[in-house]
Amino acid sequence: VGLTQIIGTAPSYNLADTIYINLTSTDATSIQLVPPTPSEITVQGGGGLEATQISMEIRDGSDNLVTEPFLVHYRILPTAPIGVYLNQQDENYFVECAESSNGQATVTLNSGTQPGSVPIRAELYPSNLYELAIADGALGDGEGCNDINQTIYDIYGIASLEAVPVAVVTGAPAFGEINYSYIDVIDIGGGLYEVPLSISLWDFYSNPV
Repeated sequence: VGLTQIIGTAPSYNLADTIYINLTSTDATSIQLVPPTPSEITVQGGGGLEATQISMEIRDGSDNLVTEPFLVHYRILPTAPIGVYLNQQDENYFVECAESSNGQATVTLNSGTQPGSVPIRAELYPSNLYELAIADGALGDGEGCNDINQTIYDIYGIASLEAVPVAVVTGAPAFGEINYSYIDVIDIGGGLYEVPLSISLWDFYSNPV
């Protein structure tokens, strides 16, 4: 895809002309995850970056980025850490839709209060999904992104993927505890004893650091 330049010349007449043809992509056939940077974010208030962008590339059968807009439906899967959400805290923290521009659709993933890996699912649809689904009766008037389900994907879905692009890590230690094991005390002579010692550290949300 892109702008093609064609130059025609007639040297014997000292003439030349140029035309431009814009080549557009064919229909979308696949969706690909762009590895996010950073791929690790800290829990809220943990002292580091608490959000990262999740971008999807939409490509045609020739692996070109598509030129027409498409709809990408993002969903955080149930095993994600507590509190993570997409874009803004609204009616449904775990679902967001984004329309692609020049073959790319992006949402923001925000951390919560628990560390762990964040699995997501992304589904690709035509940009006029809502109009199609309402006209067919698959969606009701007023229904939208939050109401997209497996049935909708089976009818209108183009492609999908599941990935674990981001991990939420703990923040800096906020408090700790020193532990002694008196039952394992060893007499090393001379009135001296060896006592096993351990220290446990937790962040603000009581996550082990």
